[in-house]
Amino acid sequence: MAFVPHLAAGLVLTLVAWLLATMIRAAVTKGLQMSSRDEQLSSAAGMAPMSRSVGNVLFWLVMLLFLPSILSALRLDGTLGPVQTMLASTLALVPNIFAALVIAFVGFVV
Repeated sequence: MAFVPHLAAGLVLTLVAWLLATMIRAAVTKGLQMSSRDEQLSSAAGMAPMSRSVGNVLFWLVMLLFLPSILSALRLDGTLGPVQTMLASTLALVPNIFAALVIAFVGFVV
């Protein structure tokens, strides 16, 4: 019975993460569908609309960012360490990805 508060906290955090991720996915998908670029790219490539893919990526990114908090609330320390290490190494790539996008944009403009 001592674990019930931890289980409730984990469930609440999971619900909050799911609701936030779902709202972000819906907003991004709707926003990208409103632009004509999404339609052009999907018809030219013969694939599913990019808006749905981008929305799903952002959904799972939000869930991944909440995962350490959920595992911590559930007191699952054995799985928390590797997840924190994975998340830290993944987030360390963000500046490099941003720099690569800037370089690609400048190269496209030039």
